[in-house]
Amino acid sequence: LFSVGEEAAIFPCVMAWAATMLKQTGHEVRWLDGQTMDWPWARYLLSLRCWQPDVVCWEVKTPSALRTYEAVKAVNEALPLATVVLVGDHVTALPQEPQEMGCRALVATGGDYDYTLKEIVDSRPPQGANLGIVAGHTNHDLTSLPAMDRELCRWRDYSRMGNYLYRPGTHGYSARDCWWRHQGGCTFCSWTNTFKNYRTMSVDQFMADVESAHALGAREYFDDAGTWAPPGKWFEDAISQLARFNRNRRHHQAVMAMGCNDRPGARQSTHYEAMAAAGFRFILYGLESANLETLQRINKGQHAEDMRNAAKWASEAGLQPHLTVMFGYPWETRDDAARTVALVRELFDRGWANSMQATLLMPYPGTQLFRQAEENGWLLTTDWNRYTMNECILKCPMSHAEVLEKIRACYRAAVTPKYVLRKLITIRTRDDFRFLWRGLRFWAGQIRDFSAHPH
Repeated sequence: LFSVGEEAAIFPCVMAWAATMLKQTGHEVRWLDGQTMDWPWARYLLSLRCWQPDVVCWEVKTPSALRTYEAVKAVNEALPLATVVLVGDHVTALPQEPQEMGCRALVATGGDYDYTLKEIVDSRPPQGANLGIVAGHTNHDLTSLPAMDRELCRWRDYSRMGNYLYRPGTHGYSARDCWWRHQGGCTFCSWTNTFKNYRTMSVDQFMADVESAHALGAREYFDDAGTWAPPGKWFEDAISQLARFNRNRRHHQAVMAMGCNDRPGARQSTHYEAMAAAGFRFILYGLESANLETLQRINKGQHAEDMRNAAKWASEAGLQPHLTVMFGYPWETRDDAARTVALVRELFDRGWANSMQATLLMPYPGTQLFRQAEENGWLLTTDWNRYTMNECILKCPMSHAEVLEKIRACYRAAVTPKYVLRKLITIRTRDDFRFLWRGLRFWAGQIRDFSAHPH
């Protein structure tokens, strides 16, 4: 959807576990991700015709939902005996929608659809099953998960994507959901609808996955749990084992460089020092906004000062903080948005931020934000084809053009001649140079994309 969009597609861990579970129980499994394989739809459908699978499973995201339904109908016609199973946050929020759109499919709701899909396939669904809704749950004990079969799931197709400094890289999950869930969690987060409760794998499982990825040739591992382990025993045990595995070396010399999502205000400086010593490099923070009212209204549970402290401590420990920012809140004025741009500029000027992504606020179905938008009349459209970050979906005090300008201003505030010079001075390896080049290409692409006119 963007000029430089490869970075947006990441290894789908739950689908990978689903494929692994099915293979381990004796089913013949084939992994086909047309996007990452660069297959056109005609080739993809031809492959399905030739293979004649009993079950086809697709994960449905809001921006691609309508196109997915058209694909389901094409498979219904081409393979009338195949059962299509749809999973993911969009159909969990709107399980009746596929039938309303004329699809014959089973819909598995909930976030643990790896377990649910295995139950569906093991129960031998009737050929060409019509729509039904299989209610999944998220109370499974994650210590029962098998070791992920990354080779089955073509992990290298995703290794060029993601914010990896050291390629090839891969994603994993040490936990499902975010451990911070005060009053339902962040209002814009789709995980609050799919993963109802926070659960972790064991530290030994987590380390086994890291070591398995390394054995396959991965050089960087991003743990995509909503927020990485809170300070406590799990955190300490994981850091201890990672440090031994990485021989107490920092990311540029580690066996496996590490990354994770984190929360501003979740840790002290000593925690970041321990993470850096254990091989962590990349820390992704949801800054979202510099305005306290906004942080409270989206139930983020943080203050702007938390962001300053976290980025400062992480960068001083030798980590590379990445910021995510959103614009287009229904209540934010030009001055509010300008404060967010100013905070981003400050963090980059001080050398406390290494990279950034600014986007439009998207109210995905199933989230608290979507329900609030419906109740308050903020929604401009429910045409899912338009939920692609190309235009404002919510009414806002600013015009569409003004919101896009704030996003461009954010990118300009981050990538300045001073920033580029600082990055050039720190280049030591080909990895460093290639990472900077990819980042600059992405930056230029985002500036171009957010200059577009609304539909």
